[in-house]
Amino acid sequence: MNNTTRGGVTAALLCAALSACGDSEPEPPVQTTTVELDELCAVLAKAECDRLAACGALTAPVDAAACLVRERDVLCGRRLVEARRLIAAAEVEFDREAAARCRDAITATDCGSGLRPSALTASACQQLWRGQSAEGAGCSSSYSCAAGLSCVVTNECPGTCKKPHTVNEACDFDELCDASTYCSLTAMRCRERVARDQTCEGALHGNACEDGSWCDAQQLGGPRCMAAGGRGFGCLTPYQCASGLACVDGKCSDGLEGDGCRGFADCKDDRYCRMGRCRAAVGRGEACVPAEAACAEGSVCRGEPDATTCEALSALNSGCGESSDCYLGRCEAGRCAPAAADGAECETEADCLPGRSCDAMICRVTDVCFL
Repeated sequence: MNNTTRGGVTAALLCAALSACGDSEPEPPVQTTTVELDELCAVLAKAECDRLAACGALTAPVDAAACLVRERDVLCGRRLVEARRLIAAAEVEFDREAAARCRDAITATDCGSGLRPSALTASACQQLWRGQSAEGAGCSSSYSCAAGLSCVVTNECPGTCKKPHTVNEACDFDELCDASTYCSLTAMRCRERVARDQTCEGALHGNACEDGSWCDAQQLGGPRCMAAGGRGFGCLTPYQCASGLACVDGKCSDGLEGDGCRGFADCKDDRYCRMGRCRAAVGRGEACVPAEAACAEGSVCRGEPDATTCEALSALNSGCGESSDCYLGRCEAGRCAPAAADGAECETEADCLPGRSCDAMICRVTDVCFL
């Protein structure tokens, strides 16, 4: 066999092995069934930014590179610092299989969700951590307690892992009832929940009525379990609102335009929570009110007092006058440079990534009790 023949055979074998020659389509990459803790933020950030790019949701200064910084370092990285602290304290364990499911859920998210605060808002991403704290042990997050236990926080973190009580067991503000019961305001004991249209009583905590109903004390003939209300229904407790709604500022909120909110998670369709109300983002170049504006990601409400608009922030390597001009960066020598990473030196908080403080001239994640 001459060299030409050998080369042709080798090329043919190589093509067959790779399935990548001629009209053959390359095989899609195999998704792993586990994701390691050290690669978690990079993997989830890539999944989210690839999704956003495919949806056409990335525009300067939120380009592909900035998106990775936002998802990997600013959002996921901050949570990872807290997670490592809880792991070191033996409060939680990391679930590698759940992390892979989280990645896949992010990839499968439709384009309607837009640029959310974090890829970790996907429901599948709420199972990354397995609680390890035993009954009576401290808990620094809602994930810390082992199965069957709840983290009860009275004044400030850490709380205490406690087993919820069941029917006829004593209860109070610190001793909770399980989900199938409520704490009777008169008896201070856990009682079974009541069916709709039946007589009910006040609850210290929990819902005295079955799901989808609440105890209305204003009914003729005495308190009775009534159907929960829809959007805009007046409320004092979440049980007065239908499934999927939240009770905010005395009304049931569906997260739509103008509905009450306490944070971004209370709002739908990529709306922002601004001044206690869900608002659609104001586009770049559009008029805004500084105290109320919810400018799109990567922009800020600026201008003269009588003519403010949402202006795009500067991308990395672009010109700037001060650090507040830069998107996820700091202003150095008139150019936007990457912000200092966690653990790096800083002079002011503006040198660090969002959600960090400049403590003893080191960028640190703000110490909070959450995960």
